[in-house]
Amino acid sequence: MVHIVGGACLRFSAKCCSITPDAPLEPGRHVLDCPARYEDFSVFPGVNGPVDLTHFPIGTRHEEFVTMVEADLIRRGWTTVPRHAEQDIIVILKDAALLPVTILWMSNCGRDYAPWNGKHINVLGIEDG
Repeated sequence: MVHIVGGACLRFSAKCCSITPDAPLEPGRHVLDCPARYEDFSVFPGVNGPVDLTHFPIGTRHEEFVTMVEADLIRRGWTTVPRHAEQDIIVILKDAALLPVTILWMSNCGRDYAPWNGKHINVLGIEDG
C-alpha cells in the first residue's frame, strides 16, 4: 500500500493487457468500466470516457481493481511509482515467470463504511501474483 499525496506516474514492464472485474468493487463509486479488458493503459475504457492508468489518482471518490498481465517472454517484471509531492520513487521488481500478474487497488475515498469511513484517500495497492 502506497499513500500518494500529490499524484504519481505509474510505469510497468511490458504487459499484454489489463482487466477489471465483472462488477465494480463499489457500484456507483468507480471510474473504470467493469468488466473490461484493454491493451493500452493510457486509454483504458472508463464510465465517462478513456482513463489514463499511468497516472494516479484517476478520479475522486472511487475504488478500482485492475489486473495487469505480463507480456509473453518477459523475464523480469517491474513497477515504478515516482511520487510527485514525496519526491521519491517506489520500485518493485519480480520474476515474471513466477508472478505473471500485477494487481492494482486504487482507493480514493470510495468507501464510507468501517473501517475506511471515507478516510482512505489516495492509496494505491500494488500486489504481484
